[in-house]
Amino acid sequence: MSLVGPRPAWSGRPGCSPPSSKPRFSVRPGITGLWQVSGRSTVSTLEMLHLDLTYVRTRNLVGDLSILVRTVPSMLKDHSVK
Repeated sequence: MSLVGPRPAWSGRPGCSPPSSKPRFSVRPGITGLWQVSGRSTVSTLEMLHLDLTYVRTRNLVGDLSILVRTVPSMLKDHSVK
C-alpha cells in the first residue's frame, strides 16, 4: 500500500469490476486518492472508478502532493450537507 493511489479493491466481490477498470490494478492502492478528495460518499461507484483511472493515467509527484494536501480538509468537511 502507498500513501496515494486508487482505492483498494474489495476482496468480498471478486470480478465485480468492469474490464475497463483493469489499469487501476497496475499501481499499488493508496490510503488516500483522487476519489477520496473528490467527494467520497457523494460520488457513485462508476465515478469512483473513473477517478481512479484518471489518477492512474495522470499520476505524478505534483499530483500526489496535491492530493495529500487536499486530504485533511476533505476528511474534515461534512459531506452529508448539500
